[in-house]
Amino acid sequence: MGLLLRMMGAKRVLEVGILTGHSSTAIALALSEDGRVVTCDRSEEWTAIARRYWKRAGAERRIELRLGEAEET
Repeated sequence: MGLLLRMMGAKRVLEVGILTGHSSTAIALALSEDGRVVTCDRSEEWTAIARRYWKRAGAERRIELRLGEAEET
């Protein structure tokens, strides 16, 4: 997925459903420094896990979490 994003020159990505944050971490690290990932999820429990992994990977500054229903976001 990271290779595809780099080939496309993606700067913004929308992810619906995070779980443990594995894919959002990979996406954020594949983007350029000014790239952003907007992630939508409704579970505070699972997103807390994801936030820990984002921080460990150094990807948290590129990821914006929006809690709630994705269609409302």
